[in-house]
Amino acid sequence: MYKFIKYSVFTFTALFLLSCQNDELENKQENAKVAKTNLELAKFSNLNIAQNVEADFEKVNEIEKDNFKISEFSAKEKVVNTFESNVLQSQLKYQGVTIENEGKSQSYFLEVYTLAKSVAYPQTITKLKGFTGGLNVYSFNGENLGSVVVRNGEAKNISEKEDLDVLTKAINLFYVPSEITSKIPLCDATYTQTVWLTQDVWRIISNGPKILEVIYVGEKVTKSTNILPYPCDGSGDVEAIKLQRMAHYSHYSENGQYLGESSTLGLPPSCESFNFTSKKGANWQEAVVKNIYFRIIVLDNKGARVNHVVDFPQGVLFGMAINFNKGNVDVTPGVAATVSAIVLNKVMNDMDAKYARTEVSDLILRTEFQSRLIKEYREYTNGGTVNFNTGSSLPATNYKTNPSRTGKCDEN
Repeated sequence: MYKFIKYSVFTFTALFLLSCQNDELENKQENAKVAKTNLELAKFSNLNIAQNVEADFEKVNEIEKDNFKISEFSAKEKVVNTFESNVLQSQLKYQGVTIENEGKSQSYFLEVYTLAKSVAYPQTITKLKGFTGGLNVYSFNGENLGSVVVRNGEAKNISEKEDLDVLTKAINLFYVPSEITSKIPLCDATYTQTVWLTQDVWRIISNGPKILEVIYVGEKVTKSTNILPYPCDGSGDVEAIKLQRMAHYSHYSENGQYLGESSTLGLPPSCESFNFTSKKGANWQEAVVKNIYFRIIVLDNKGARVNHVVDFPQGVLFGMAINFNKGNVDVTPGVAATVSAIVLNKVMNDMDAKYARTEVSDLILRTEFQSRLIKEYREYTNGGTVNFNTGSSLPATNYKTNPSRTGKCDEN
């Protein structure tokens, strides 16, 4: 009888533990199923995420602490991209996180930038001791929610968006303070910022209304320097302030779309932004480009410099003739794209030359940019048009930039 009871207790205990494990497995599988259903990578405006990132729903990490339930899954690039930087590690990391708290659930998709001196990102927000970097945060349907900066495991919602509060609090649940700090120079100290700008020089040969040839002349390199003060606010920690600056120069459009780091915001437009098409037999070709933007440093009402981004998330329609006169050589889609990028770059440079470091409103920048582009495009392309309120059914291409030139899409 004793042995029977002993075996019964053992069997019950084993079945109980097995049942708990099965429940836990079922919960993880259910969470993975929900995440897989809700995550829509193809909708992300960030093309690398939309086209080159895949999620792994097989391994779901779950942890509970202080009324927070955190479910995580990893993601990775199909083709791993690397970049050179003195500040950041050479690869970006990706991860999905769902957090339940106070009866509400919030899901985030993270694009992780890691500081060069930091430990590698551990693929979990629960073990960030020693990690310093920036989290570019998206919702599962691709909306950019803003940025969270992490310094040695401590998170700060630098975008100050309410949607990021739950993520910030969840990360800080696992933060262990350190007494070691390094100080940045006082507010009255300055540093010098040097910018080298490489621009393309093109020559357009025309005879009256005819565009005869577009010739690439070469590159023009200019150098500019700015003396900037160190920030008076912030944590007083050198690495944290570096990250805050990085986040400050990671711009977002008015509709919340991520535009890129400051290193890409000042680059010339690429001809690859334009995909000109035409109807059979027509003498007119058109291209629609969305998310056009340009950066300009202006002054606010207190005289302080502000890194301002003017953006047009809606599709902008560009159109020009295929053949300006009978017998003249056709303007191919590649030539049309190259000329369009040249004109767009010229107008952006003209705006910068006129309004840089002046006190000017966003409305003036926006309206004058539109009127200038319409006028310049019409003159350069002998009657070409630009429409900022198009109802065209043509698929819009995303605005692109090039590191040093507008590109030569007319090459065979």
